[in-house]
Order: sequence, then structure tokens, then C-alpha cells
Amino acid sequence: KTLISVSGRLDLSQGTLLVPPLAWSKPAGVGGDLQFVLQPARDGGFNVDALDFSIKGFDARGQAEFGPSFAVKTLNLDRLTYGETDVSLTLVRTEDNGFEIVVRGSSYDLRPNLEAEEAADSSPADEETGPPITIQARLDKMIIGDNQVLGNVAVSARHTGKLWQEAEIQGVFGADQPLTMTLTSNAGLRNLTFISNDAGSVGRALGIYKNANGGKLTLTAQFDDLKLGRPVTGRLLIDDFRVVNAPLMTRILTIGSLSGILNLLQGEGIKFKRLDSEFSYENKVLKVHNARAFGSAVGFNLEGSLDNKTKFADFSGTVVPAYTVNTVLGKVPMLGDLLLGGKGEGVFAITYAIKGPLEKPRVTVNPLSALAPGFLRGIVSILTPKPSAPIAPAPESSPKLTPEPMAAPSPGPENAIVPETISVPVAEP
Repeated sequence: KTLISVSGRLDLSQGTLLVPPLAWSKPAGVGGDLQFVLQPARDGGFNVDALDFSIKGFDARGQAEFGPSFAVKTLNLDRLTYGETDVSLTLVRTEDNGFEIVVRGSSYDLRPNLEAEEAADSSPADEETGPPITIQARLDKMIIGDNQVLGNVAVSARHTGKLWQEAEIQGVFGADQPLTMTLTSNAGLRNLTFISNDAGSVGRALGIYKNANGGKLTLTAQFDDLKLGRPVTGRLLIDDFRVVNAPLMTRILTIGSLSGILNLLQGEGIKFKRLDSEFSYENKVLKVHNARAFGSAVGFNLEGSLDNKTKFADFSGTVVPAYTVNTVLGKVPMLGDLLLGGKGEGVFAITYAIKGPLEKPRVTVNPLSALAPGFLRGIVSILTPKPSAPIAPAPESSPKLTPEPMAAPSPGPENAIVPETISVPVAEP
């Protein structure tokens, strides 16, 4: 039989187009056309050659093969450009009706995908199961945030159709610092390891924290896929970083009359030797356990929660000024045991709390707690708000930290002087 090829052109101006994997869409009324040469295949399917899909801001050129049931067998795009994405793409259907995808190119803009995922706001129970997908990619750069680019990118990942099961991502970030992310699975648990030598740039790119510079970041987390909601537990370590002009920290230091440290924060920044924190995430609530950050000028500890659904923060902690001197005094035999409030605290410290809507939380500081030795600090700060719900300890699967939270002392005598706390709203977190 003679197979006849057919060429054609479709006007797409009046149609609405959606391409979910690329987080791209075209509303009706936007001009565009599709040109092609269609060649019937001997297996009952057909091939599409000279494929040219052109819409304002979106261009794709290549070839495709379809089976008898019109299911795509292969797709080869020599050029795919939209926004700041410029790549070539090859897609092949596998025997399990999944897809193997290979991407090469100069740039891929991940921001639309990240925004679409955040807007979806679906729980694991609501997720639809799609085809399994494996992805291999090599890119000169991947755009992950405004002015935030991951360079020299290598990606190898597998998606089951419902969740990412395995992944390995390598690249350079920030000041040409290496970044690696590894995701592995075993017996219903997924383990994530994330390492970067520029913690500040990572925080800004992910929209987590914008006031830190530098720092070596190591994050380990475990997803429990056997439990409803897939709760996450983990640990965050950041070494040798600097914090500059942080609004919440500024309020705490201002109310606590720690002018020397405040001047440092507003100038070159406060240098921290290490931040060490356990955390858990479940039902869109982030809980921070036993978080401690310290440098020669100041130390902080923190516990509490942030509800990402209601955007409500509820944290409390302690500021330890002159951390190095303070902790050295705490190591003096007998005297240190008497004066020290607890591991991670100093002889003299200031208690604080952060509570309220994330956009404008209320900061409460008890400046008189600095005048009390450690064993009395719990009495002096008795009116300082604490997190409204106790924070459960991290599961056994999460690494344990050596420091333990300070035990609350017994109430003081009835005629004890109880100081007032000072609280102010914060304009921005």
C-alpha cells in the first residue's frame, strides 16, 4: 500500500492550551499556529514530521510518533523555548506506560513549576496518580528564583506517578559554590540529604530566609510515606554564617537593650559559628525543636511552630549576649552549676517570644531576665509567653542533639517581685 503524507496548519488563536508538565498555558485570544506533516505508519499509528508549534512566547520544533490508539510513542523536540527556558527534549514511552525524558540545553526556568506546585496546595490523599517518569538532564543553568541560578546542572530523578522516589541533583550555586541534593527510598521511607556551601543564597532562593550570608549548610530529612500526610523529621546544620539587618532579631536586641550587638547586626552583621536544629513538618505545620545558634558575640536558642496554613508563628527562646564569655563563666565548678540556666544558655541571658501572624508577629522580651542568674531565670520570666502547645520530641529516626531544654524551676515565694514584659509588633518578619 502507498502511504500518503498530509501537511497542514492549525490556527490556535481561539483555543485554550494547557501544558501541565511545563506549568505553561495559553488563554483564548492569543495568536498562534501549529504546522505539521503527518505520515501514516504501517502499525496503524502515524508520525508527525516538521512539527512547528509557534505561539507568542512559546516555540517548539521537532518530530513525534503516535501508536494506533493515538498514544504518543516518542517526541523529539530539537528546540523548545518559552520564557527563559531554552532546551532540547526527548521523550520515549516505556513498557510500563511511563516515560523516559532527556533534557539538554542552556537554560531551564523552574519558577513556573515551583509556583504551580505551591498553588496546588493538595494533600497526599488528593494526589492523582500519573505515569512513572525518569528524567536525565544536563543544563548550563537552572533558574530557581529571582536572580537565583543553579549552574552546571546535572539531574537524575524518578517519579512514581505520585511522588519523587529517587533523585540526585548537582550544580554550583551562589558564589560558584557546589550544591548537591540526594533522595533515596527504602521500605516506605524516603531520605533527603541537601548540602551547600552557600546557605545564605539557598535561603533567599527558596524564600525561606533573606538575611543570612554564606555558611555551609547540611540538611537531612526523612519522609514517612507509610503514615497519613507523609510527616517529615530532620535536622539542619549551618556552619560559619553571618546575619545582617534581620527585623525580628533587631526587635529582640533593641528591647533587650543589647546596643552593641544591635550595632553589629546593622553593620557588618553578626557572625555565627553554628546553627543546629531538629525539626518536623506535618499537616503544613513546621515545628522547631532545640534550635541553637551561637557565635562569639551572641547565642540564641529557639523552640516553637509555624503554621503554613494560617501563617501563624509561635516561638520562644533565649538570647545569650557575649556568648563566649558567658559560657566560659558557666563552666566554673560549683558557680557554673548554680548560675547556668541550661545547656545552650549562659550565666546571663534574656528570654523572648515571637507570636502572631507571620506578616506582623508580636515580639515579647523580658529584659529583667538578664539580671537573674540561670537558676532564677525561669521565675523572672514567668510571664514571658511560651508556645501555646508543647513541642513533641523528634522521632527516634531523627538524629539526636546533645543539648537538652532547660527544666522549669519551682515557683518562687508568694512575695517575689514579678517584672513586666515588654512587647512590640514587628512590621515584617
